Amino acid sequence: PTADGMTLKTIIMQGSVPPTAEGFMSWETSLANPDLEFTPLSLKDITLKVPAGAKTAYEADNVWKKFTIEELTPGDGNANGDDIIDINDVLAIVDYILGKTVEGFDRAAADITGDGEVTIADATAVLAIILRQ
Repeated sequence: PTADGMTLKTIIMQGSVPPTAEGFMSWETSLANPDLEFTPLSLKDITLKVPAGAKTAYEADNVWKKFTIEELTPGDGNANGDDIIDINDVLAIVDYILGKTVEGFDRAAADITGDGEVTIADATAVLAIILRQ
């Protein structure tokens, strides 16, 4: 939480191996500090989104296991829903990022990075898939 009433709800982890959490315990302690101007929360109230296949490693870690842990599910890149991964999917992702309406756009399929967002990184990942074909 922050002083303006905002609440941290989700943390997206990029690594499959849990990072060391030096200094984390002091951050956790500050969440419970009664002198702060905002309401503390439990770490279980924060969802830690981890790469596919990494949930077990995070659950085994003494610090990260305190969070609610969910695995990210990466999309397959078929952003325009035509069952073909090609340059049209890259263009659909770019149009979506630019705020254009994309008929048949599949946001979940476009999220190749599995981070819950559709960004230029996803368009780049689809392009890499195309180039490997």
